[in-house]
Amino acid sequence: MDTEIIQDILKHKSKGKALELGSGEESEYLANHNFKATSVDIQKKPYTKAKQVVTDLNGYHIQEDYDVIYTIATLHFLEKPNAIRLIKEMKEHTSKKGVNVILAFMDDDPTFEEGKAYFKKDELKELYKDWDIINYKEYDEYDPEERHTNKIEYLLAVKH
Repeated sequence: MDTEIIQDILKHKSKGKALELGSGEESEYLANHNFKATSVDIQKKPYTKAKQVVTDLNGYHIQEDYDVIYTIATLHFLEKPNAIRLIKEMKEHTSKKGVNVILAFMDDDPTFEEGKAYFKKDELKELYKDWDIINYKEYDEYDPEERHTNKIEYLLAVKH
């Protein structure tokens, strides 16, 4: 679980409805801490509290409004147009004063695949220019399992 992202979310929202695009332990944590959490992933996970939707995100559409919507290191599995559509749906289906968090790989990442959702410098910032961007950073993170350094773009934004 990415505790830094959870702490970042909890600074702005302490309860409500949360949607995680690409399952991780974060949805289970939020489900245990005042959130009605839903996670969407292509595989079922062994969670007990968070509601799970098992589907391919390439064809998934957000249907409800949420206080928090986030995706952590998942978008690069999607075709770029589908990822951009999902980001637009994230924005559209976030309640007023709600939070969006995106952690995505940049286009200079060593895992780059043509056509997949890797992002250019400041691309997420541009997509959220009409929101309050609270935290934005680009950084390198070594992945010991894969033995390479990922190029990460991170954004936390609050809807007006």
